[in-house]
Amino acid sequence: MSNRGAIYADQRAYERALEDNNRVIELEPGHAQGFVNRGLTFARRGDFDNALRDFDQAVRLDANSAIAFYNRGRVHFAKGDALQAIQDFDAAIDIGPKTPGAFESAVSPI
Repeated sequence: MSNRGAIYADQRAYERALEDNNRVIELEPGHAQGFVNRGLTFARRGDFDNALRDFDQAVRLDANSAIAFYNRGRVHFAKGDALQAIQDFDAAIDIGPKTPGAFESAVSPI
């Protein structure tokens, strides 16, 4: 269901993506990836505040989730908070230097 939600988000079917992401979180509230996927859906919709809440929760659940730090950094950057974005990117690199996007020359759009 989590992967299906990610595909819906990629197709801009945000409501369907959120339904799947919400169900994953309901079934597994301690699974960080569910919050990462829902955060990405919110971010792609431009709902950065809810995206940050989900990425924060993902980091609380799994402090070693490089992808959660990376995506939270992207949202901070999109909101104009470069200092927080750098801190999150640094954390992502420290945790998982091979995290997709960690060493890109430019921040990829949400």
